[in-house]
Amino acid sequence: MFGKSRKPLKNSIQNRRINYSAINKKQPNTSVIIVVIFLSVFGLLMVFSSSAVISYFSHNGDTFYFFNRQLAWIAIGSIVGLIFYRLKLVQIKKIGIVMVIVSILLMIFMLPEAFSPTLADGTKAIDIPLVSTLNGATRWYDLGIFSLQPAELLKLGLVIYTSAFLTLDSKKKKEQEKIINSNKDSFFKYFVSNLLTKYQHFTLMGFIAFLIFAQRDLDTLIILFLIFVSIYFAGEEKEGKGIKATFLLGVASIIGILSMVIEQYRRIRFLSFLEILFKGEPSKEFRLGESFQVWNGLVAIGSGGFFGLGYGESRQKLFFLQEASYTDSIFAVLGEEFGLMGSFIVILGFIYFLSAGLSIAKNTTNKTASLIATGITLWIVIQAFLNIAANLAAIPFGGMALPFFTYGGSNTIIILAAIGILLNISANKYE
Repeated sequence: MFGKSRKPLKNSIQNRRINYSAINKKQPNTSVIIVVIFLSVFGLLMVFSSSAVISYFSHNGDTFYFFNRQLAWIAIGSIVGLIFYRLKLVQIKKIGIVMVIVSILLMIFMLPEAFSPTLADGTKAIDIPLVSTLNGATRWYDLGIFSLQPAELLKLGLVIYTSAFLTLDSKKKKEQEKIINSNKDSFFKYFVSNLLTKYQHFTLMGFIAFLIFAQRDLDTLIILFLIFVSIYFAGEEKEGKGIKATFLLGVASIIGILSMVIEQYRRIRFLSFLEILFKGEPSKEFRLGESFQVWNGLVAIGSGGFFGLGYGESRQKLFFLQEASYTDSIFAVLGEEFGLMGSFIVILGFIYFLSAGLSIAKNTTNKTASLIATGITLWIVIQAFLNIAANLAAIPFGGMALPFFTYGGSNTIIILAAIGILLNISANKYE
């Protein structure tokens, strides 16, 4: 009797060991968790430092107004990230497609206001409920306690959609070929069927470019384009890459030139950038106009020296950078308060995140998951370095957020949701 009971007990112990082993294998990447916590906490402290004085005067003496809101966005983003961390890959792919569709519909709804004439006070001739226009740019939905920017939602959606589309199984690819071949009798039908099936990712990117262009948001368009290109070259087959690369670069160049031809303020901004680049400083006219923010940002960074003036001691944030000090130019305030050393540590943090994220992509055998990890990692790092480059006047200044640092709900929540997906992939290593 006792002899028979030993075998099941032994098997039970072995099964428990196997289960514990399986659990241990499904641990998220700790390197990503550590660097994200570090950057998020540092960013939250910088939001307080750069916004406290402005918050005091604009919100009845409440120096913590922007800090508390940013803390709330981080908490909400962490919860959303945890939800994505627990989802299956197939669910993430479906949600990604929904994100793209919802973002596009929200941006289409903005078009009448976006294309309507701008009045003298900066508002639009057509005023659509909930749609918000600031400085002639129609990009946001004012939801009272929260401003939603559909383009931020689109960034994550585009990463997931493009990764899923480039890794379609052979059965779906054959269905696409069948649709294309059935329309060979008409050139127009054949052309359209190609655009809507085999090349639908290019068609979608073109339509997105039109919508973002209507919002006068060239910086977001650049980020979306770089996200698309990075995933495309990581996942597309080698055949024909050179021709397609030339085509994509040609389209990007045309859009860039058109944006300067159509919008006068972009031409002036580009000229002011060239002055700083070749002369070392802008003219008095530009210094008080288009170069005001970037020039004062450079003064802030230069004032910081090697070790900085100390936390909370920035002077440029008070009278020069103002609202930009906790949004687009928060890196300049960081450079003034923590100097070259502090700036270098933040840059190293993003480089470390790049290494950890690409390592997750490399170690994942599922191609879709690998491309999603690649896309998320490159999106966050590219956006970070473009923001830093703009603050250093290495590229023309725009309105690009610095991930984990810039104040804002849409940007913070979506990035932390993306981190949840990245940790999901690192834990599951989908096969």
